[in-house]
Amino acid sequence: MASAGASGSVMVEDQRSYIEIETLRGKNPTEIQNAWREVCGRHTVDRSTVSRWSTRFHDGCVTINNDQRPGSPKTSTDK
Repeated sequence: MASAGASGSVMVEDQRSYIEIETLRGKNPTEIQNAWREVCGRHTVDRSTVSRWSTRFHDGCVTINNDQRPGSPKTSTDK
């Protein structure tokens, strides 16, 4: 497997999928973070993010997408 530096970048969705699979395999967030960091180096989400997503998947979350947030979507304009 190529490292993130060699292939450009690793998408957030890829990292979440990895967290989901490893959580289902019974790995804890520290183990997941350490293994992912071996592959991607510094191009990885931090441990608190791994822990949050791992908890979500452990609790039955079935999607790697962010939850809907209340309010208007963020927009930007060029001035």
